[in-house]
Amino acid sequence: MGRSQTGQSPWFIYPCFYNYSFPVRCICRYLCRSQRFHQVTFYFRDFKKYFFGLLLIDFLVFLTGYVLIGYTSITLIFREIIFLTLCFFSITLTSLLIFDSGQKKEVSSQTLHILAAIVIKMLLEMVLALVWFFILKKTDPSNLLLFFVLYLAFSLYSIIFMLKTLKSKSL
Repeated sequence: MGRSQTGQSPWFIYPCFYNYSFPVRCICRYLCRSQRFHQVTFYFRDFKKYFFGLLLIDFLVFLTGYVLIGYTSITLIFREIIFLTLCFFSITLTSLLIFDSGQKKEVSSQTLHILAAIVIKMLLEMVLALVWFFILKKTDPSNLLLFFVLYLAFSLYSIIFMLKTLKSKSL
């Protein structure tokens, strides 16, 4: 599929449909030629690697919590599971975004980004623990267990993801 006589690529190479209006086709053609567009789509391709893993962990936690609340005598409230899971999800996602942005930098700043990601994750989880245990007064054994199980699950996921990424790189 080559270029036409005018030097423009044919319309069927672009991901927009031919029956859209002319301005939409022009915008789509501009985006497909833009270098920044390809950089952003490449960044989101890397973003999908860990985002879907985190969503899978969230889904499994929600499903497990729903089953535990429905079929056992554990004194948990599903809203607490949702709140705590989403907090850990956002903390881990922030940490992995910082880590991933550091992997795209030069070698000298990669170590700094790795350390920053780990420290920010640790500090945000400490703040979450402070809020959860001391401000919201969630100190019964089921809430303690819920917090530490979620802490371990999301921490293990982020550590495994970071180690897999660093396995082939030298710092």
